[in-house]
Amino acid sequence: MTDLIVLAHAPLASALREVAAHAFPDCAQTLRCIDVHPSEGLEEVERRLRQATAGSGPVLVLCDVFGATPCNAALRVADGARVRAVAGVNVPMLWRVLCYAAEPLDALKDPDGAIRCPLMPSQALRHQAYQVREAHGLIWIRTSEGPEPPLPSWDTGGLSLAGVAFHTVPAPLELTLDNFTEVEHTSTIHQVFGFSEPQAIVHRLALEPAATRVWNNGPQKGFPPLFNGFIDNRPGDTFANDWITTFDPLLTVYEQTWTGPSGRLRRFRLKVVMFFVPIDDTTTQLTTFVYSPKVLPGRLHRWLAAPIIKAVTAHELNLDVWALAQLADLDTELTPRMLGPLDRVLLENRRRLKPAYLAEPER
Repeated sequence: MTDLIVLAHAPLASALREVAAHAFPDCAQTLRCIDVHPSEGLEEVERRLRQATAGSGPVLVLCDVFGATPCNAALRVADGARVRAVAGVNVPMLWRVLCYAAEPLDALKDPDGAIRCPLMPSQALRHQAYQVREAHGLIWIRTSEGPEPPLPSWDTGGLSLAGVAFHTVPAPLELTLDNFTEVEHTSTIHQVFGFSEPQAIVHRLALEPAATRVWNNGPQKGFPPLFNGFIDNRPGDTFANDWITTFDPLLTVYEQTWTGPSGRLRRFRLKVVMFFVPIDDTTTQLTTFVYSPKVLPGRLHRWLAAPIIKAVTAHELNLDVWALAQLADLDTELTPRMLGPLDRVLLENRRRLKPAYLAEPER
């Protein structure tokens, strides 16, 4: 008899075990589950799995996502003989394996990785392999085939993740990108992270073949009193909002810092990484990662400061989404005559956006 272990991100392993019991009420004798929680690292998951497989007979480990922590731990434990691993577990796969749990391990899994039915050896359960990585609190999957760019990565600069925000914007990709790469609106729409005097903004633009870089600095709006307990920013500080936009995939990385009247750089700063994904011609999905220093000791930062930083940032993004939702005209046409002195970046972004997303060659 083969022991079966479902090793997956919580609560999927437990949920699959409960679903399996619908068709196989007695499966508890052969099926065990290990839920992997976000706080657990690879070594901890490997240790738990080795304990679960120690001293038992043949074991088949069913994992959810190839390349993620549960599967990586299973591949460390699997020896190709007594312990073997399969990724891509789902309900049909689990039920089929349970049908033949009494069979030897070699009858369930071929050396090439396919799950087979002993009564129909010519048929195998297979899954398309995708590039997968677990990072920044999410699981990343690249579904396209061929020699495409690798999954995106970025340097957090020693900052810790405060949270991830998701927004659905009722506006085309071009207008959504315009909003988030145009600086003057921060003085009117934003309530916290923005410039108090748009005419005092010092702006610089640098162009690269596949990117645009923008530097802005000017007087900061007053921070709400809620922030005073754990950040060192004060009235009269200079706010620097610098960013780089790349186009394959489309993302903007913002570096936000503050400088006191004496010229000393404040300790508190933000790094915001924003992905733009077109859903259709009038809808754009935003996924935003927010990073900050640890401004409170230990768990106080995780349970108090980080949620506040994420909530305030998400509130600012909500204001942007609201403003875009008020647009009466979703025409994406843009000409130089429509632009102000700080808006040249919008035209440059459009030129780089077209070959990557809009099937038009760059001019």
